[in-house]
Amino acid sequence: MELKGTRHPVLSWVPIIIVATVLGGVAGSAANAVITLTGLELPYVDIFVGSLGGALGLIVVLKKHHIPVRGLPE
Repeated sequence: MELKGTRHPVLSWVPIIIVATVLGGVAGSAANAVITLTGLELPYVDIFVGSLGGALGLIVVLKKHHIPVRGLPE
């Protein structure tokens, strides 16, 4: 999963994690808007979903490189 021209796979991990975090933030903002329209006030939903997206992106990258992740099946 290295980027062409790089010898460090970490350089290919960073964009994946950033994109997962941004997409999670966008999904969280949309969920927050829908929740607000229903009349509920749940603060920090977008931040939570963005962080969750980043964490899931990191897990995908680690599993792709066959790095063991505690708590997940091999």
